[in-house]
Amino acid sequence: MVAINATRSLRYAGWSAYVSAGLSIIGAIALLLFYALEAPRSLATGSDSQQVFGPLSDYAGLFQFLTMLPLASALHQLASARNQRLSRVAAILGIAGLLTAALAQLLLVAHVINFVVNLPIVLVGMILIGVWLVVANHLGRASGALSRRLSLLGEFTGAMFAALGGLTLLFTLANAINPTAIENLGTFLLDNPLLIGAIIVVFTPALLAYLAGVPIWLIGVGRRLLANSAFAPAQSQYAKQ
Repeated sequence: MVAINATRSLRYAGWSAYVSAGLSIIGAIALLLFYALEAPRSLATGSDSQQVFGPLSDYAGLFQFLTMLPLASALHQLASARNQRLSRVAAILGIAGLLTAALAQLLLVAHVINFVVNLPIVLVGMILIGVWLVVANHLGRASGALSRRLSLLGEFTGAMFAALGGLTLLFTLANAINPTAIENLGTFLLDNPLLIGAIIVVFTPALLAYLAGVPIWLIGVGRRLLANSAFAPAQSQYAKQ
């Protein structure tokens, strides 16, 4: 019975990963179109004209976080018995991060909070999600549940999530505390093009991880979960210990 329940749980998580990957792609495309088309028009006119791609990106992000929740439980199930405690901590961090980001997106699309309030909350969620991805993928590779390439992609994506979320959160908080310091920093960067180039080099992998790493990893994990029902009997052994 335990193996049957585990099989169903992993299958459900596999399909959830596919759905989340699709939402990730939709959200990324909508976000790019928003900044390419709608944001410049709003800045030029000075008014909040009707937008399509911005809200679409917000809704896609909300449901993407929710559909990733089953993965936290599934990856915890696939961790080896000796790493169950660490895996449980990682799963809790992942669930907390996903729920935090989802709540922030829900409040945003419901017009309870604006983007200025939404951003730091989402960034905190991103940091927690990033830590979960790093640990869960490392444990998944150690147990043989995830392939080396897939787990390394997950670890890289998680590290970029945590780094990008942390740095952006620091800049956001610094700007809220002392806007003048950020303005001076911007002026300093404009006077030093090499530093701008270095920042671009650092942030490019993080951007690629967000736009491409997440959906590729989700598709890979979904395929792995759906194709390997042999994981379920192994989990039944863990459950007895």
